[in-house]
Amino acid sequence: MPKQSLTAQEYLEQANQAANPQEQIRCCIQALELDPELPLAYFLHGNGYANLAQNEKAIEDYDRALRLDPQMDGAFINRGICHVHLEQYAEAVDDFSRALEIYPENADAYYYRGNCHARLDQDEEAIADFTQTLRIAPDFTAAYNNRGLSYFNLDQDEKAIEDYSRAIQLDPENVSILFNRGNSYAYLRQHAKAVEDYSRAISLDPDLGDAYYNRGNCYGHLQQYAKAIEDYDRAIELDPDIAYAYNNRGFTYANLGQYEKAIEDYDRALDLSSELEDAYYNKACACARMGKTEEALNNLRRALRIAPHKYCNPMRNDENFDKIRESADFQNLLKEFCVE
Repeated sequence: MPKQSLTAQEYLEQANQAANPQEQIRCCIQALELDPELPLAYFLHGNGYANLAQNEKAIEDYDRALRLDPQMDGAFINRGICHVHLEQYAEAVDDFSRALEIYPENADAYYYRGNCHARLDQDEEAIADFTQTLRIAPDFTAAYNNRGLSYFNLDQDEKAIEDYSRAIQLDPENVSILFNRGNSYAYLRQHAKAVEDYSRAISLDPDLGDAYYNRGNCYGHLQQYAKAIEDYDRAIELDPDIAYAYNNRGFTYANLGQYEKAIEDYDRALDLSSELEDAYYNKACACARMGKTEEALNNLRRALRIAPHKYCNPMRNDENFDKIRESADFQNLLKEFCVE
């Protein structure tokens, strides 16, 4: 007895149950050979390509599905996700908006659209979308975290901390959220609390270089210089190309009166980033402390060339320059760069 052929619908059922994207694509092709007007077949075919990270092909399939069924909200969402992977955030916003017109209570669509607004530096719009997400799904951890990031970008760190804290209640071992809350505490100069969060993040991920670097900065503000140096050492071990880690370690050595070590670190920072104005300025301070007047003035000049408005006021009162401030060369720098 000859084997009975499957119907288009049966091929679609197989596509839904396929063990891998290639099998899903094959089943959809067979379904479309039998009925080329099946929107679900194009949708599932697109999902197969999306799972293979072939986003352009997936978008073509979602386009076909939507021409046949303009109310297929899932196709708008999945096409939007493909646009995200292609960094086409404005197009993705349009797709998630279309999906929400069809089904206004889709928490995921608000969340995805919020992420796109954030990518487009539209943080107020992102916050509105994450707020809608949380109205529908109050335990959506990532929405609290990402709304917190948008508040952080808008310098609303108290609100950011509220969101991060709620997210941490839901997911106490989420390294990224702990790190993010630490950043907001640091910006509010609550350095001890920031240290606590960075330390928790490091305990969960001992190779998180940024956490060591940021914790080192906080220890510096807390005048715990030995701990700061330990953290900068570890940050540099994990990523030897962080110019600011050398600069800040140098600044910490300077606070300990170890100016030669400080200058070595400033030089390393400048090897990595020749326009790092803070390293030039800090090196000028260290050289002045060591009585290397000419070198101090040369580095101060370089800092002023890069960022004159940043240093004109500090250099007038910086105690590091007390011994050279009245010199003709120092006063000439003020006249050259700091006359308004």
